[in-house]
Amino acid sequence: ANIDVARANWQLASADRVPDVQAGPYYARGPEGGTFVGFRAEMNLPIINSGKPLENQRAAEFGQQSTIWQQTQVRAELEAQAAFERYELAYHALAQENADEPEELPRELQSLERQFRAGEVDVVRIIQARTSILQNQRARLDLLNELAQSAALLVGATGMPIELLIAD
Repeated sequence: ANIDVARANWQLASADRVPDVQAGPYYARGPEGGTFVGFRAEMNLPIINSGKPLENQRAAEFGQQSTIWQQTQVRAELEAQAAFERYELAYHALAQENADEPEELPRELQSLERQFRAGEVDVVRIIQARTSILQNQRARLDLLNELAQSAALLVGATGMPIELLIAD
């Protein structure tokens, strides 16, 4: 809309360079009671007001609005591309995490606890195993959080529906 307004203003300034001639009858009554009747013609002199400075200004405004539009488009494209790349990276990292790590740690922990009760392992080994499980769960939650944030950023940058990102 700003570009259209700037273009229209530029075209008006260009059209205004051609002087308007106003001509018509003239009738006036003077303060002493005299009546004046005649014909009058009036126009701006192109020597005094060529209209070129205003046309140049309007052309510059049009160029400015066009540049702002182009920069806005480029910025939107870059933001959308960056958001997509961030989402894709988070999605693949979470998929890799799910593929690499089977859910064997709780069974391993149960086995260690049985060995502890039998006196084969000490409590430090069990604490280490539980700490490892908690760290793995925290890392998975961090990946899920990053995926959710990147999905929100992607939806905001592109305007695409969130349903396109959610797999069945």
